[in-house]
Amino acid sequence: MKKTAIAGILAATLAGAVHAQSNVTVYGVLDTGVVSASNSGTANGQFTGVVSGIHGASHIGFRSTEKIDNKLTVGVKIESDINVANGTQGLASGSGSANAVFARGSNVFLQHTDLGTVTIGRQDNAAWSTYSSLDSRRHSNFGGNPVFLSDGSSFGGTATSKTGLSKYTGGPFVSQAIRYDTPTFGGFSATYARMFGNVAGDMDASAADQVVLRYDNKGMVFGAVGYYNTNASTGTSQGRNNYAGVGIRATKDLTLLTNYWKMEDPNGAGAANTKFDLYSVGARYQINPKLEATVGFYRLEDKINSNNGADRQSAGLAYSLSKRTTLMAMASYAQNKGTTGFAAWGGGGSNANTLGNSFGLNAAGIDQKAYAVAIRHSF
Repeated sequence: MKKTAIAGILAATLAGAVHAQSNVTVYGVLDTGVVSASNSGTANGQFTGVVSGIHGASHIGFRSTEKIDNKLTVGVKIESDINVANGTQGLASGSGSANAVFARGSNVFLQHTDLGTVTIGRQDNAAWSTYSSLDSRRHSNFGGNPVFLSDGSSFGGTATSKTGLSKYTGGPFVSQAIRYDTPTFGGFSATYARMFGNVAGDMDASAADQVVLRYDNKGMVFGAVGYYNTNASTGTSQGRNNYAGVGIRATKDLTLLTNYWKMEDPNGAGAANTKFDLYSVGARYQINPKLEATVGFYRLEDKINSNNGADRQSAGLAYSLSKRTTLMAMASYAQNKGTTGFAAWGGGGSNANTLGNSFGLNAAGIDQKAYAVAIRHSF
């Protein structure tokens, strides 16, 4: 009896120890190549060089999960940018997070099969990731929507003061956030996130809220609608966003996508740089199992001053050398008018955000053409 009891206790203990073990994953992406751009920094300024994050930001991350039972998993994630070109941390000083080692994420999450996922800490901006999933250029730093969404200075200000669109859209990552993601029901899923301002005595000061509703019919028809509001330090709204997008698998190889993002400062009383509409349309075409072509057209309209605005056309070819390595060739053309100065690539103005470079166009009302070849490897 004693031997049987001891054996039972040891078996239960060992089973519990095995069950409680964490699963740790190290992952990352290195993305680099050569870019050549006209009118870089100033009119007639030519730039050619090796840069990091041409298509997407280079980064390294660590993820640990522990399965509590058959339905509940607890995990943590930390992720950091890398500038492949010089080996330093990938954030530019204009991003406001240059000293944040894990600026791409530092959070704890609880994931339940039936109840959904709660994530606490610095994490993905739900508005960004939803809108970007419907970008025909696959959210590319080179000619994709990050050039607009992350910009903080293309209307004559600085990245810190955020006179550009990032005043409304924020960055690709948010801090002091609690986010809830529902499970998927019949193709539908939803997200709610609250970003706390952490201001004593005023829960709404410098806070933000997001709501997203998505639908995916097994990749044949997919889309999303969302709402995003950011508050000033006074607690009043300084950025109200509505956005929507849809993708349709027209044929086995051709996918068509379109997006719309409406941005406004509801308390701006019609002042300059307080109301914008951003549109995009594009396509992805799988030429063969290894080669994909993408094209995108983007238009930004200043609803207060019609003399301002920007158009951009971009295209890319991506060749899968293997499951982890992709070779890319890309081209982008940005057309600016008035006081607008968006780059063809890399974040625009001096606000490189997480893109790891600040070679974009700074001069207002000047066009820019850019070309790139790059290699991207994931691990």
